[in-house]
Amino acid sequence: MDRGLKVFTALLLLLLVLGIYIRSTTPPAINRSPTYHLNDKIPLGLYILNHEIETIFKNAEVILWPKSFYEYGMHLIPPDSIQGKKTDETEQDIEQDIPAQISGTTSRTTKDSTVTWSNGILHVSRFFDCDATSVRSLLDYIREGNHALISATDYSEDFKKALKIRTVWPAKYANYENILINTGAGLPPVTGNWPYSGVYLDVDSLKTYSVLGYTCDENDQWMPNCIRIKWGKGAIYLHTEPAIFSNYCLLKNDNYKQVEYLLNLINGEDIIWLVQGQWEEALSDSPLRFIKSQPPLRLAWYLILASFLLLMIFNAKRWQRAVPYFHPTPMPPSNLSGRSAIYISRKEVSGISWTKNHFFLERIRSRYRISTEVLDNAFIQKLQAKTQCTPADAERLVFLIQKHRDTDYECTHDDLRRLNTAMERVETGSRMMND
Repeated sequence: MDRGLKVFTALLLLLLVLGIYIRSTTPPAINRSPTYHLNDKIPLGLYILNHEIETIFKNAEVILWPKSFYEYGMHLIPPDSIQGKKTDETEQDIEQDIPAQISGTTSRTTKDSTVTWSNGILHVSRFFDCDATSVRSLLDYIREGNHALISATDYSEDFKKALKIRTVWPAKYANYENILINTGAGLPPVTGNWPYSGVYLDVDSLKTYSVLGYTCDENDQWMPNCIRIKWGKGAIYLHTEPAIFSNYCLLKNDNYKQVEYLLNLINGEDIIWLVQGQWEEALSDSPLRFIKSQPPLRLAWYLILASFLLLMIFNAKRWQRAVPYFHPTPMPPSNLSGRSAIYISRKEVSGISWTKNHFFLERIRSRYRISTEVLDNAFIQKLQAKTQCTPADAERLVFLIQKHRDTDYECTHDDLRRLNTAMERVETGSRMMND
Protein backbone atom coordinates (compact mmCIF):
# COMPACT_ATOMS: atom_id res chain seq x y z
CA MET A 1 0.00 0.00 0.00
CA ASP A 2 1.17 3.52 -0.71
CA ARG A 3 1.53 6.13 2.02
CA GLY A 4 -1.82 7.84 1.36
CA LEU A 5 -3.77 4.58 1.65
CA LYS A 6 -1.93 3.68 4.86
CA VAL A 7 -2.78 7.05 6.41
CA PHE A 8 -6.43 6.72 5.38
CA THR A 9 -6.65 3.20 6.86
CA ALA A 10 -5.01 4.34 10.09
CA LEU A 11 -7.45 7.27 10.44
CA LEU A 12 -10.40 4.98 9.73
CA LEU A 13 -9.30 2.51 12.41
CA LEU A 14 -8.69 5.36 14.85
CA LEU A 15 -12.19 6.72 14.30
CA LEU A 16 -13.65 3.24 14.69
CA VAL A 17 -11.85 2.63 17.99
CA LEU A 18 -12.81 6.10 19.22
CA GLY A 19 -16.47 5.48 18.36
CA ILE A 20 -16.45 2.14 20.17
CA TYR A 21 -14.84 3.73 23.23
CA ILE A 22 -17.33 6.60 23.35
CA ARG A 23 -20.27 4.25 22.96
CA SER A 24 -18.99 1.88 25.65
CA THR A 25 -18.31 4.66 28.15
CA THR A 26 -21.50 6.64 27.49
CA PRO A 27 -24.36 5.51 29.73
CA PRO A 28 -27.34 4.20 27.76
CA ALA A 29 -30.36 6.45 27.39
CA ILE A 30 -33.23 5.70 29.74
CA ASN A 31 -36.19 4.12 28.03
CA ARG A 32 -39.22 6.04 29.29
CA SER A 33 -41.81 4.35 27.11
CA PRO A 34 -44.81 3.02 29.09
CA THR A 35 -44.67 -0.63 28.02
CA TYR A 36 -46.07 -2.13 31.26
CA HIS A 37 -44.50 -5.39 30.21
CA LEU A 38 -44.13 -8.04 32.91
CA ASN A 39 -40.44 -8.69 32.10
CA ASP A 40 -39.32 -5.12 31.41
CA LYS A 41 -36.88 -3.58 33.89
CA ILE A 42 -37.28 -0.09 32.45
CA PRO A 43 -38.89 2.63 34.61
CA LEU A 44 -42.42 1.98 33.32
CA GLY A 45 -42.21 -1.82 33.25
CA LEU A 46 -43.86 -4.27 35.66
CA TYR A 47 -40.86 -6.41 36.52
CA ILE A 48 -41.01 -5.66 40.26
CA LEU A 49 -44.77 -6.10 40.48
CA ASN A 50 -44.55 -9.41 38.63
CA HIS A 51 -42.00 -10.76 41.12
CA GLU A 52 -43.59 -9.31 44.28
CA ILE A 53 -47.30 -9.86 43.65
CA GLU A 54 -47.32 -13.29 45.29
CA THR A 55 -46.00 -11.77 48.52
CA ILE A 56 -48.97 -9.38 48.52
CA PHE A 57 -51.53 -12.11 47.82
CA LYS A 58 -50.14 -14.63 50.28
CA ASN A 59 -53.37 -16.63 50.59
CA ALA A 60 -54.40 -16.45 46.94
CA GLU A 61 -53.25 -18.08 43.75
CA VAL A 62 -52.16 -15.60 41.08
CA ILE A 63 -53.18 -16.75 37.61
CA LEU A 64 -51.57 -15.08 34.60
CA TRP A 65 -54.10 -15.15 31.75
CA PRO A 66 -52.55 -14.09 28.42
CA LYS A 67 -55.82 -14.14 26.43
CA SER A 68 -59.14 -12.31 26.42
CA PHE A 69 -61.45 -12.63 29.41
CA TYR A 70 -64.12 -14.17 27.19
CA GLU A 71 -61.86 -17.19 26.70
CA TYR A 72 -61.35 -17.41 30.44
CA GLY A 73 -65.13 -17.31 30.94
CA MET A 74 -65.57 -20.12 28.42
CA HIS A 75 -63.02 -22.13 30.38
CA LEU A 76 -65.10 -21.75 33.58
CA ILE A 77 -68.27 -23.16 32.01
CA PRO A 78 -68.78 -26.86 32.84
CA PRO A 79 -68.84 -29.22 29.85
CA ASP A 80 -72.44 -30.35 30.48
CA SER A 81 -73.77 -26.79 30.17
CA ILE A 82 -72.43 -26.18 26.67
CA GLN A 83 -75.09 -26.46 23.96
CA GLY A 84 -74.67 -29.26 21.48
CA LYS A 85 -72.66 -32.44 21.52
CA LYS A 86 -68.90 -32.28 22.08
CA THR A 87 -66.53 -34.84 20.74
CA ASP A 88 -63.48 -36.05 22.60
CA GLU A 89 -61.34 -34.27 20.06
CA THR A 90 -62.99 -30.88 20.74
CA GLU A 91 -62.60 -31.27 24.52
CA GLN A 92 -58.96 -32.17 24.03
CA ASP A 93 -58.38 -29.08 21.88
CA ILE A 94 -59.89 -26.81 24.55
CA GLU A 95 -57.77 -28.42 27.27
CA GLN A 96 -54.61 -27.92 25.20
CA ASP A 97 -55.51 -24.25 24.73
CA ILE A 98 -55.39 -23.63 28.53
CA PRO A 99 -52.05 -22.50 30.03
CA ALA A 100 -50.38 -24.68 32.64
CA GLN A 101 -50.89 -22.08 35.37
CA ILE A 102 -54.68 -22.64 35.45
CA SER A 103 -55.09 -26.18 34.22
CA GLY A 104 -57.54 -28.11 36.35
CA THR A 105 -59.60 -25.11 37.50
CA THR A 106 -62.75 -26.19 35.65
CA SER A 107 -63.64 -28.55 38.49
CA ARG A 108 -64.02 -25.56 40.80
CA THR A 109 -67.39 -24.46 39.40
CA THR A 110 -70.69 -25.08 41.14
CA LYS A 111 -74.12 -25.97 39.90
CA ASP A 112 -76.07 -23.66 37.58
CA SER A 113 -72.72 -22.50 36.17
CA THR A 114 -72.33 -19.75 38.82
CA VAL A 115 -69.17 -18.94 40.77
CA THR A 116 -69.87 -18.71 44.49
CA TRP A 117 -66.43 -17.79 45.79
CA SER A 118 -64.89 -14.29 45.58
CA ASN A 119 -62.09 -13.92 43.07
CA GLY A 120 -60.14 -10.86 41.99
CA ILE A 121 -59.38 -9.60 38.48
CA LEU A 122 -56.36 -7.37 37.86
CA HIS A 123 -55.29 -5.49 34.76
CA VAL A 124 -52.52 -2.86 34.50
CA SER A 125 -51.71 -1.30 31.13
CA ARG A 126 -51.78 1.93 29.19
CA PHE A 127 -55.01 0.98 27.41
CA PHE A 128 -57.60 -1.59 28.45
CA ASP A 129 -58.56 -3.20 25.15
CA CYS A 130 -61.71 -5.24 25.72
CA ASP A 131 -64.22 -6.11 23.02
CA ALA A 132 -67.98 -6.25 23.52
CA THR A 133 -68.05 -10.02 24.06
CA SER A 134 -65.31 -9.90 26.68
CA VAL A 135 -67.01 -6.92 28.37
CA ARG A 136 -70.25 -8.89 28.78
CA SER A 137 -68.35 -11.91 30.08
CA LEU A 138 -66.36 -9.73 32.53
CA LEU A 139 -69.42 -7.93 33.90
CA ASP A 140 -71.34 -11.19 34.29
CA TYR A 141 -68.40 -12.63 36.19
CA ILE A 142 -68.26 -9.60 38.51
CA ARG A 143 -72.02 -9.66 39.04
CA GLU A 144 -71.67 -13.08 40.71
CA GLY A 145 -69.67 -11.56 43.59
CA ASN A 146 -66.14 -11.07 42.23
CA HIS A 147 -64.06 -7.89 42.14
CA ALA A 148 -61.96 -6.29 39.41
CA LEU A 149 -59.26 -3.60 39.44
CA ILE A 150 -58.65 -2.05 36.01
CA SER A 151 -55.79 0.43 36.04
CA ALA A 152 -55.36 2.13 32.66
CA THR A 153 -55.19 5.65 31.30
CA ASP A 154 -57.97 4.83 28.84
CA TYR A 155 -60.50 2.08 28.19
CA SER A 156 -62.18 0.62 25.12
CA GLU A 157 -65.38 2.24 23.91
CA ASP A 158 -67.41 -0.91 24.62
CA PHE A 159 -66.21 -0.94 28.21
CA LYS A 160 -66.90 2.78 28.78
CA LYS A 161 -70.30 2.50 27.16
CA ALA A 162 -71.29 -0.44 29.38
CA LEU A 163 -70.27 1.41 32.58
CA LYS A 164 -71.44 4.84 31.32
CA ILE A 165 -68.11 6.52 32.00
CA ARG A 166 -65.59 8.56 30.02
CA THR A 167 -61.96 9.52 30.52
CA VAL A 168 -60.92 13.17 30.45
CA TRP A 169 -57.40 14.27 29.56
CA PRO A 170 -56.31 17.61 31.08
CA ALA A 171 -55.31 20.44 28.77
CA LYS A 172 -52.36 21.34 30.98
CA TYR A 173 -50.75 19.71 33.92
CA ALA A 174 -50.02 21.01 37.44
CA ASN A 175 -47.71 19.63 40.10
CA TYR A 176 -50.33 18.29 42.52
CA GLU A 177 -51.18 15.01 44.19
CA ASN A 178 -52.70 13.01 41.39
CA ILE A 179 -52.63 9.39 42.51
CA LEU A 180 -55.00 7.53 44.77
CA ILE A 181 -55.56 9.51 47.96
CA ASN A 182 -57.60 7.64 50.55
CA THR A 183 -57.88 9.86 53.62
CA GLY A 184 -59.41 7.10 55.67
CA ALA A 185 -56.48 4.76 55.06
CA GLY A 186 -53.93 7.47 55.88
CA LEU A 187 -51.87 6.85 52.75
CA PRO A 188 -49.08 9.30 51.82
CA PRO A 189 -49.87 11.43 48.77
CA VAL A 190 -47.98 11.05 45.52
CA THR A 191 -46.71 14.25 43.89
CA GLY A 192 -45.03 15.17 40.66
CA ASN A 193 -45.84 15.18 36.96
CA TRP A 194 -43.93 12.41 35.22
CA PRO A 195 -44.82 9.59 34.74
CA TYR A 196 -48.41 10.31 35.71
CA SER A 197 -51.02 11.33 33.18
CA GLY A 198 -53.50 13.38 35.21
CA VAL A 199 -56.45 11.63 33.51
CA TYR A 200 -59.66 11.60 35.53
CA LEU A 201 -63.04 9.90 35.22
CA ASP A 202 -66.42 11.38 34.41
CA VAL A 203 -69.24 9.09 35.53
CA ASP A 204 -72.93 9.25 34.66
CA SER A 205 -74.81 11.05 37.44
CA LEU A 206 -77.32 8.19 37.62
CA LYS A 207 -74.59 5.66 38.31
CA THR A 208 -73.91 4.85 41.97
CA TYR A 209 -70.19 5.03 42.68
CA SER A 210 -67.79 6.04 45.42
CA VAL A 211 -64.61 8.06 44.95
CA LEU A 212 -61.38 6.61 46.36
CA GLY A 213 -58.81 8.92 44.82
CA TYR A 214 -58.49 12.36 43.26
CA THR A 215 -56.34 14.28 40.82
CA CYS A 216 -56.07 18.00 40.20
CA ASP A 217 -57.23 19.25 36.79
CA GLU A 218 -56.16 22.36 34.86
CA ASN A 219 -58.63 24.50 36.83
CA ASP A 220 -57.15 23.40 40.18
CA GLN A 221 -60.24 21.34 40.91
CA TRP A 222 -60.08 17.89 42.47
CA MET A 223 -61.44 15.26 40.07
CA PRO A 224 -61.82 11.49 40.66
CA ASN A 225 -59.13 9.23 39.27
CA CYS A 226 -60.04 6.11 41.25
CA ILE A 227 -63.66 5.04 41.79
CA ARG A 228 -65.60 2.02 42.97
CA ILE A 229 -68.71 0.98 41.03
CA LYS A 230 -71.05 -1.54 42.59
CA TRP A 231 -71.99 -4.23 40.08
CA GLY A 232 -74.37 -6.92 41.30
CA LYS A 233 -72.75 -8.82 44.14
CA GLY A 234 -69.28 -7.58 43.15
CA ALA A 235 -67.55 -4.31 42.42
CA ILE A 236 -65.34 -2.72 39.76
CA TYR A 237 -62.44 -0.46 40.72
CA LEU A 238 -61.33 1.90 37.96
CA HIS A 239 -57.96 3.57 38.28
CA THR A 240 -56.45 5.94 35.68
CA GLU A 241 -52.81 5.96 36.81
CA PRO A 242 -51.18 2.61 35.94
CA ALA A 243 -47.75 4.23 36.41
CA ILE A 244 -48.11 3.75 40.17
CA PHE A 245 -47.55 0.02 39.58
CA SER A 246 -44.36 0.59 37.54
CA ASN A 247 -40.81 -0.12 38.65
CA TYR A 248 -40.00 3.58 39.00
CA CYS A 249 -42.91 4.38 41.31
CA LEU A 250 -42.58 1.28 43.46
CA LEU A 251 -38.98 2.22 44.28
CA LYS A 252 -39.75 5.87 45.00
CA ASN A 253 -40.60 6.98 48.55
CA ASP A 254 -43.59 5.14 50.07
CA ASN A 255 -45.53 4.68 46.83
CA TYR A 256 -45.65 0.94 47.40
CA LYS A 257 -48.28 1.58 50.10
CA GLN A 258 -50.64 2.89 47.43
CA VAL A 259 -50.11 -0.31 45.44
CA GLU A 260 -50.71 -2.52 48.47
CA TYR A 261 -53.94 -0.70 49.24
CA LEU A 262 -55.20 -1.00 45.65
CA LEU A 263 -54.38 -4.69 45.36
CA ASN A 264 -55.98 -5.51 48.70
CA LEU A 265 -59.28 -4.22 47.30
CA ILE A 266 -59.53 -7.33 45.10
CA ASN A 267 -57.98 -9.88 47.44
CA GLY A 268 -59.73 -13.23 47.08
CA GLU A 269 -59.21 -16.92 46.59
CA ASP A 270 -57.83 -16.53 43.06
CA ILE A 271 -56.33 -13.46 41.37
CA ILE A 272 -56.77 -13.51 37.59
CA TRP A 273 -54.17 -11.15 36.15
CA LEU A 274 -55.10 -10.22 32.57
CA VAL A 275 -51.78 -9.85 30.76
CA GLN A 276 -52.78 -10.10 27.11
CA GLY A 277 -49.97 -8.56 25.04
CA GLN A 278 -47.78 -8.15 28.16
CA TRP A 279 -46.72 -11.76 28.69
CA GLU A 280 -44.68 -12.39 25.54
CA GLU A 281 -41.07 -11.41 25.21
CA ALA A 282 -40.65 -7.91 23.87
CA LEU A 283 -39.74 -7.78 20.18
CA SER A 284 -36.50 -6.15 19.19
CA ASP A 285 -36.57 -3.11 16.92
CA SER A 286 -33.65 -4.44 14.89
CA PRO A 287 -34.42 -5.26 11.23
CA LEU A 288 -32.31 -8.42 11.74
CA ARG A 289 -34.44 -9.75 14.60
CA PHE A 290 -35.82 -12.63 12.53
CA ILE A 291 -32.36 -13.63 11.29
CA LYS A 292 -30.97 -13.48 14.82
CA SER A 293 -33.90 -15.47 16.19
CA GLN A 294 -33.09 -18.46 13.93
CA PRO A 295 -29.79 -20.22 14.80
CA PRO A 296 -28.97 -21.32 11.20
CA LEU A 297 -29.64 -17.85 9.79
CA ARG A 298 -27.73 -16.21 12.63
CA LEU A 299 -24.70 -18.45 11.97
CA ALA A 300 -24.87 -17.69 8.24
CA TRP A 301 -25.01 -13.96 8.96
CA TYR A 302 -21.94 -14.12 11.18
CA LEU A 303 -20.09 -16.14 8.53
CA ILE A 304 -20.89 -13.50 5.90
CA LEU A 305 -19.58 -10.73 8.15
CA ALA A 306 -16.41 -12.71 8.89
CA SER A 307 -15.89 -13.39 5.17
CA PHE A 308 -16.18 -9.70 4.31
CA LEU A 309 -13.71 -8.84 7.07
CA LEU A 310 -11.18 -11.40 5.78
CA LEU A 311 -11.66 -10.13 2.22
CA MET A 312 -10.93 -6.56 3.30
CA ILE A 313 -7.80 -7.64 5.17
CA PHE A 314 -6.58 -9.76 2.23
CA ASN A 315 -7.19 -6.99 -0.31
CA ALA A 316 -5.44 -4.45 1.91
CA LYS A 317 -2.28 -6.61 1.95
CA ARG A 318 -2.38 -8.04 -1.58
CA TRP A 319 -3.76 -5.19 -3.63
CA GLN A 320 -1.57 -4.46 -6.68
CA ARG A 321 -0.12 -1.00 -6.58
CA ALA A 322 -0.53 1.26 -9.57
CA VAL A 323 2.22 0.80 -12.17
CA PRO A 324 3.40 4.12 -13.64
CA TYR A 325 3.10 4.45 -17.43
CA PHE A 326 6.04 5.86 -19.31
CA HIS A 327 5.44 7.31 -22.76
CA PRO A 328 8.09 6.06 -25.23
CA THR A 329 10.42 8.71 -26.56
CA PRO A 330 10.15 9.05 -30.35
CA MET A 331 13.26 7.96 -32.17
CA PRO A 332 14.95 10.94 -33.82
CA PRO A 333 15.66 10.81 -37.57
CA SER A 334 19.41 10.62 -36.95
CA ASN A 335 18.93 7.27 -35.16
CA LEU A 336 16.82 5.98 -38.04
CA SER A 337 19.45 6.95 -40.60
CA GLY A 338 22.14 5.43 -38.42
CA ARG A 339 20.26 2.15 -38.04
CA SER A 340 19.66 2.05 -41.81
CA ALA A 341 23.32 2.67 -42.44
CA ILE A 342 24.18 -0.30 -40.20
CA TYR A 343 21.85 -2.58 -42.16
CA ILE A 344 23.37 -1.33 -45.46
CA SER A 345 26.94 -1.66 -44.30
CA ARG A 346 26.32 -5.22 -43.14
CA LYS A 347 24.42 -5.95 -46.34
CA GLU A 348 21.57 -7.58 -44.39
CA VAL A 349 18.96 -6.78 -47.04
CA SER A 350 17.15 -10.07 -46.53
CA GLY A 351 16.53 -9.19 -42.85
CA ILE A 352 15.05 -5.86 -43.83
CA SER A 353 12.74 -7.47 -46.41
CA TRP A 354 11.62 -10.11 -43.89
CA THR A 355 10.87 -7.41 -41.29
CA LYS A 356 8.92 -5.31 -43.77
CA ASN A 357 6.86 -8.34 -44.84
CA HIS A 358 6.17 -9.25 -41.24
CA PHE A 359 4.96 -5.78 -40.18
CA PHE A 360 3.01 -5.22 -43.39
CA LEU A 361 1.03 -8.45 -42.99
CA GLU A 362 0.40 -7.55 -39.33
CA ARG A 363 -1.14 -4.25 -40.42
CA ILE A 364 -3.33 -6.08 -42.92
CA ARG A 365 -4.60 -8.44 -40.20
CA SER A 366 -5.24 -5.76 -37.60
CA ARG A 367 -6.62 -3.02 -39.86
CA TYR A 368 -8.65 -4.95 -42.42
CA ARG A 369 -9.34 -8.17 -40.51
CA ILE A 370 -7.96 -10.34 -43.34
CA SER A 371 -6.27 -13.68 -42.67
CA THR A 372 -2.69 -13.81 -44.01
CA GLU A 373 -2.04 -17.51 -43.53
CA VAL A 374 -2.63 -18.34 -47.21
CA LEU A 375 -1.82 -15.70 -49.85
CA ASP A 376 -4.05 -17.02 -52.66
CA ASN A 377 -6.50 -15.46 -55.10
CA ALA A 378 -9.12 -15.07 -52.37
CA PHE A 379 -6.64 -13.03 -50.31
CA ILE A 380 -5.81 -10.87 -53.35
CA GLN A 381 -9.50 -10.13 -53.98
CA LYS A 382 -10.13 -9.20 -50.32
CA LEU A 383 -6.99 -7.01 -50.21
CA GLN A 384 -8.00 -5.20 -53.41
CA ALA A 385 -11.56 -4.68 -52.10
CA LYS A 386 -10.43 -3.41 -48.71
CA THR A 387 -7.61 -1.10 -49.91
CA GLN A 388 -9.24 0.02 -53.19
CA CYS A 389 -5.98 -0.53 -55.02
CA THR A 390 -5.80 -1.92 -58.53
CA PRO A 391 -5.84 -5.71 -59.03
CA ALA A 392 -2.43 -5.50 -60.70
CA ASP A 393 -0.87 -3.78 -57.67
CA ALA A 394 -2.35 -6.34 -55.31
CA GLU A 395 -1.12 -9.28 -57.44
CA ARG A 396 2.40 -7.76 -57.76
CA LEU A 397 2.66 -7.18 -53.99
CA VAL A 398 1.61 -10.76 -53.18
CA PHE A 399 4.08 -12.09 -55.74
CA LEU A 400 6.98 -10.15 -54.20
CA ILE A 401 6.05 -11.15 -50.62
CA GLN A 402 5.92 -14.84 -51.53
CA LYS A 403 9.15 -14.50 -53.47
CA HIS A 404 11.09 -13.16 -50.49
CA ARG A 405 9.34 -15.16 -47.77
CA ASP A 406 8.77 -18.62 -49.16
CA THR A 407 11.95 -19.09 -51.24
CA ASP A 408 15.69 -18.91 -50.70
CA TYR A 409 15.97 -15.98 -53.05
CA GLU A 410 18.89 -13.69 -52.19
CA CYS A 411 17.38 -10.24 -51.90
CA THR A 412 19.20 -7.25 -53.38
CA HIS A 413 18.75 -3.56 -52.88
CA ASP A 414 16.74 -3.32 -56.10
CA ASP A 415 14.41 -6.09 -54.90
CA LEU A 416 13.93 -4.30 -51.60
CA ARG A 417 13.15 -1.06 -53.41
CA ARG A 418 10.56 -2.78 -55.63
CA LEU A 419 8.95 -4.42 -52.55
CA ASN A 420 8.76 -1.09 -50.75
CA THR A 421 7.23 0.59 -53.82
CA ALA A 422 4.58 -2.13 -54.15
CA MET A 423 3.63 -1.76 -50.48
CA GLU A 424 3.36 2.02 -50.81
CA ARG A 425 1.10 1.72 -53.89
CA VAL A 426 -1.28 -0.56 -51.95
CA GLU A 427 -1.28 1.69 -48.89
CA THR A 428 -1.74 4.77 -51.08
CA GLY A 429 -4.94 3.24 -52.42
CA SER A 430 -6.10 2.65 -48.84
CA ARG A 431 -5.40 6.27 -47.83
CA MET A 432 -7.27 7.53 -50.86
CA MET A 433 -10.29 5.41 -49.80
CA ASN A 434 -10.19 6.82 -46.27
CA ASP A 435 -9.93 10.37 -47.53
